[in-house]
Amino acid sequence: MQIKRIEFLDIIKIESTEMAENANALGDETGIS
Repeated sequence: MQIKRIEFLDIIKIESTEMAENANALGDETGIS
């Protein structure tokens, strides 16, 4: 159970990092930072 919780948190961290990178890329394309 502990291992699954750590994996779950890692997945959330990766997804939020990817979302932040996507938002930054969108901001660069539209000129909004």
